[in-house]
Amino acid sequence: MIKAPLETTDGNISFKAFMPVVSRWLTWQCNMVSGVKAGALFVNGSSSSDELDLLAAWPEKMSDSTTERLHTLALDVMAGRDSVTAKVACPSEADGAVCDLTTLPLRHDDEVVGAMVFLQSVRSEEQKQVVQQLFQWGTAWLESTLSDAYEEQSQLDPLVNLLVKSALQDVPVPVAGYHVCDLLAQQLECQRVAIGLTKGLQIHMSALSQQLRFDHRSSSVREMEAAMEESIDQRESIHYSQLDEVSTTVTQKHQALAAANENATVLTIPMFNASEPIGAILLLHPRNRPFTDKEVTTIGHAVDLLGPVFALKLRDEDSLGTHFFRGLKKRAGNLLGAGQLSTKLFALGLIVVLTVLSIFKTEYDVYARSSLEGAIQQVIVAPQRGFVKTAEIRAGDRVEAGQLLVTLDERDLDLEHKKLSSERAKITKEYHEALALRERAKVSILSAQIAQVDAQLGLVDEKLNRSRLHAPFSGIVVSGDLSQSLGAPVEKGEQLFEIAREGDYRVAMSVDEHDVSQLEIGQTGTLRLVGLPYDAIAITIVRITPVAAVENGGNYFRVEATISVIDETPLRPGMQGIARVEVGEGSLLWVWTHTLIERLRLWLWSIGL
Repeated sequence: MIKAPLETTDGNISFKAFMPVVSRWLTWQCNMVSGVKAGALFVNGSSSSDELDLLAAWPEKMSDSTTERLHTLALDVMAGRDSVTAKVACPSEADGAVCDLTTLPLRHDDEVVGAMVFLQSVRSEEQKQVVQQLFQWGTAWLESTLSDAYEEQSQLDPLVNLLVKSALQDVPVPVAGYHVCDLLAQQLECQRVAIGLTKGLQIHMSALSQQLRFDHRSSSVREMEAAMEESIDQRESIHYSQLDEVSTTVTQKHQALAAANENATVLTIPMFNASEPIGAILLLHPRNRPFTDKEVTTIGHAVDLLGPVFALKLRDEDSLGTHFFRGLKKRAGNLLGAGQLSTKLFALGLIVVLTVLSIFKTEYDVYARSSLEGAIQQVIVAPQRGFVKTAEIRAGDRVEAGQLLVTLDERDLDLEHKKLSSERAKITKEYHEALALRERAKVSILSAQIAQVDAQLGLVDEKLNRSRLHAPFSGIVVSGDLSQSLGAPVEKGEQLFEIAREGDYRVAMSVDEHDVSQLEIGQTGTLRLVGLPYDAIAITIVRITPVAAVENGGNYFRVEATISVIDETPLRPGMQGIARVEVGEGSLLWVWTHTLIERLRLWLWSIGL
């Protein structure tokens, strides 16, 4: 690959394009001289001449304290001090060991533009002089290489900068590529300039000069894509011209493309981001007019800079899923590569734990909130409107069959009974008089009136009897307390008490809709009540209600179970607890995660995934 030239900003040289070359040189320099502990090259900062940027360091993973120490020493060199050899405390050694220090300035056009700092093992004076000479020779070679590159390419910067600025516009990748193609076509007088980007193992045309939109299925586009693939497969630039001599490079696709365009000259340069190919730029020049070496070099430098730019823009336009999988792939690569011992140990431990959890089996149970109810419960309601007269029973009391529970006020009924009795006596007297006078019609009427009053009296008597409510059977009062409501009115049908038969219970469970499908009639389980946490009560499912009810923001089904054996456990209706029903067997991993996985699958399906 052709290296990019040194860029200039306000007269300051930027060496960022030469970082790979400088890094390799520094590594070679430090490995050549034995005993080097650390080395670094600092250059003028991009924002201010008073700041220094770290251009290269050896070793690559250097502690912050060592970097700061080397930076301080480099500032002394930039302040005007020339080559220095001295002894300093080694920042990388914990016991305060001493190292030899060697500093050298980096010059360009007789100006100091950077500083090199080396820390090495302590040597004798004669050895120091030899090492100093080696470092100076290496520095002289680096200065010469950078200066030659800068002088050679200084005239190429304007076009390269224009191309990079066009690519860096805040527009989609095809539009930015179109601007780059048009600029190259105008500046180099090309017939056609195209940019293709890799998608998998193939190249797809992204931009074409003079055409913002084009048909991807056309033969000309496919021929240019094939030529780009030919260049990328060989990972090198291809300059095809009929005037060229025989080349060892495979140029069949370029030859076909040139023939299809009146024997035009074809130049294809692949674009790389780091070492990964991301696409290629193809240029068509007029017939018998090959590109000059200067033009090829200029385009090569531009492509070296455009590769990372287009890679960054493509990454920004990727979807969230693509970003996620790219990050996952990178993490996997780091995990499988060298180093990362702690991460690998953690991953290995996680795999072992998951394997163990997948192998070992355990019982799978369904848990549900439960309450204790009487198997037979009867509600005592007010038979008529009235007022509470007496109520000596309340919730929690045991009652016997026929025991008086509550008495309603009878005064209104007594008055009505007396009124009807008086009216009956009056009608009866009239009836006897009519009977004595043998008035048959009047006797019939009065006889009917007497029967009507008798019926009304019977109704009042029945109401009087029903004003005294008794327990239908022996049991426990589950709900109801009228002891604080004496004299309070009650409506007909109003619930006053609820009585459950003692010693006969059932368990009412509220099962989440995610678990109810796993329950069947006849399954057994265990109930633990809040009031009796140490007693495990055996239960058996006898009924599953097929209708759900909303409780606490979720859907729950009512499942009823019977208590298999009732010992001397002091059970009471209304007691709350947790029921656990055994529904099968599964691995520990499945038992602990299946609920989350099932809900996640349902959610993914609901959003169309």
